[in-house]
Amino acid sequence: MKKILAAAVIMAVVVLNVFAFDWYAGTSLNFHSLSGDEEGSLFAIAPEVGYIFSDKIDAGLGFGYESLDDGDDKTDTWSIIPFVRYKVLASGNFAFYGRLQFSYGSSKVDSEEDSTDIFGIAVLPVVEYALSDRFTLWTSFGALAYTNSSNGDSSVNEFGFDLDMNALTVGFAVNF
Repeated sequence: MKKILAAAVIMAVVVLNVFAFDWYAGTSLNFHSLSGDEEGSLFAIAPEVGYIFSDKIDAGLGFGYESLDDGDDKTDTWSIIPFVRYKVLASGNFAFYGRLQFSYGSSKVDSEEDSTDIFGIAVLPVVEYALSDRFTLWTSFGALAYTNSSNGDSSVNEFGFDLDMNALTVGFAVNF
């Protein structure tokens, strides 16, 4: 067993060195809290991996988890999020991207029997700051989005354009 594990680690190091700085891994975090007449909290995390195809284009796959607690019910949502980013502008350590992402997931409210399937497509503005060749911070602040939610009995379509700080997401990435 130790030999298999050692061989897997060596192979991973070799593969990562062959593709040096072409792959990245990171995550985004989002937290929101309500107080007053309506109370609740939202926590979301979306780890992702991506491949850098050129100076302007990269693509990847994310996995999202979101927990919404409104005091009465708790909703857990899981999703898979393939995406493509296009670098629109770069200046020094800053870069501005447009991110096209699709999402498919399932949401379950703890007080309900059925889960809801969710499909979405969104275009997001992303601002990135390179701390070094290996580490970057990024933020996204809204989206142009379409979402379809269905639970078998009903279906809801939503379309929205939101560019405000209420939809702020912060993330970081490590380039290998």
